[in-house]
Amino acid sequence: MNYHRIFRTYFLYKLIFKYVRCIHAHILHRSYTVYNAENIPTGKPFIMVANHQHGILDALALLFMIKDGRYPVFMARADVFKNKYVAQLLVFFRLLPAFRMQDVGKNRVLENEKVFATTAQLLAQHNGILALFPEGGHQEREQLGKLKKGFARIAFQTASCANFETEIFVLPVGIHHIGGLFQSKVSVCVGKPISVLTFQELYMHEPEKAQQQLLEQTARAMSSNMLDIKETTYYNEYLVLCTIARIYRKNNAAIQERYASDLAIEQAVVSRVESLKVHQETTYVELMKLTKNMDELIVSLHLSYELVCEKKHSIAKRGMHVFITILLIPIQIYAFVHQIIPFLLTSVCSRNAGDELLKVSLQLALGALFIFPLWNGFLVFILFLLEVPFSWLVCYGISLLFSIWVFFRSVSAWSFCQAWCRRQLVRLTNRSAIKEIEGILKNIFSIIGV
Repeated sequence: MNYHRIFRTYFLYKLIFKYVRCIHAHILHRSYTVYNAENIPTGKPFIMVANHQHGILDALALLFMIKDGRYPVFMARADVFKNKYVAQLLVFFRLLPAFRMQDVGKNRVLENEKVFATTAQLLAQHNGILALFPEGGHQEREQLGKLKKGFARIAFQTASCANFETEIFVLPVGIHHIGGLFQSKVSVCVGKPISVLTFQELYMHEPEKAQQQLLEQTARAMSSNMLDIKETTYYNEYLVLCTIARIYRKNNAAIQERYASDLAIEQAVVSRVESLKVHQETTYVELMKLTKNMDELIVSLHLSYELVCEKKHSIAKRGMHVFITILLIPIQIYAFVHQIIPFLLTSVCSRNAGDELLKVSLQLALGALFIFPLWNGFLVFILFLLEVPFSWLVCYGISLLFSIWVFFRSVSAWSFCQAWCRRQLVRLTNRSAIKEIEGILKNIFSIIGV
C-alpha cells in the first residue's frame, strides 16, 4: 500500500475537519478544555502520546488541540485496513496501520518497518505530527496501562535518519472524560515535551536502554497529566471519592481557586487516599467502608451524585431549569420530529458493533458524516421541489441546524429533569436516607480534607 498520501492535506479533508470540529464542540461534548497548550511545540515535529479510554473520542480530543494549521497523522490497528477501499479512505483521513501480532499474525508484523519509515519521513522531512496511543488498546479503567515501545522506536529512528540534526519531541498528553461517552466534559492536559536529543549519547551505545528510558519518562509524564488510579481492590470507591470531590469543587468558589480543574482535585484526592493507605491503614479502611456504604445507598435510591451533593439553596435554581425545559417543549418537539429518523437510522446501523466504544465511533462517523447531513439536505430539497421561496429555504435550513443541537441537548435536559424530580420525591418520602447520606459525606470530607 502507498502511504505517501498522508504527506498531503486535501481540501476535502479540511472541509470535513471544520465540520467535525463544529460537531465536536457544540453537540458531542458539554465542554472541551485544553490545559497547558503552551507546551505544544509550535512549528516543530513531535509525537503525541496519550492515554486511551474512549475510542474515537480520544483521537478527536488530540486532533482539535493543534492550532498551528498542521493536521496530525494517527496510527490505528492494522486489521481495519484489510479492505483496500477502506484502507484508501483511512489513509485519506490521515491514518496509518500499526501491525500487531494479535491482529494480523506474526508474518505481517514486519510490515511495520515500512510504516515506521513513512512516519520518520513525515516527522523529519515534512515537519509533521504523529499521534499514538501507546497502551496498545483502550483501557476500561481510569488507569494508565503498560506502554508499548513503538513510539520510542519511531522517535529514535527518525532522529537517527536525520543524524540527530532535527530535534524530535515526544509530547505526553493526558485525556480526561467526565460524564460518559456522550455530552461529557473533556479536558486535555499537555505535559512538557521531551526532546529525543537528550538521549542521543545513550542511544549511540545502548539503543534498547535509551528507548526504555524514554518510555519510562513518558509514562511518568502521562500519569501526572491524567487520572491514574492504580488501586484495584477499591477502585470503585476511589472513583466515587473523585466524583464527590469534583462536585464539591463545582459548588465551592474557594475550592475552585485552590484547584484549577476537575482533574486537579481528583488527582489530589487519589494522592491523599494513597497516603492514608500507606501511613494510616485503619483510617483508610474506614474511609473505604464509608464510601461503599454511601454508594450502595445512593444506587438503591436511584439517585445521582450530581444531585445528592448539590447546594441546598440551589433547589429554586434547579426547579427553574426544569420549568424552562418544560416551557421549551414546542421547540423540542420540532427538533424531535425532524431528527428522530436519522437518529434511529444511526442507531440501527451501529447496533451490531462489538463493544460500546466501537458503537459510539460508528455512530459518530455514520451519523455526523452521512446520515444527518443527507437527511436534512433531503428535507430542504423537498421544499425546493415544492418551489418554496428562497428566503424560506434559508430559514428552514438554519432551523434544521438548530434543531440538531436542540435534539441532542434535550436528551441531557430531560435526563436531568427526571433525576431532579426523583431526588425531590426521595427528599419528601425518605428524609432519613438523605440525612444518612449527608452524614456520611461530612465524615468523608473530614477524612480526605479537600
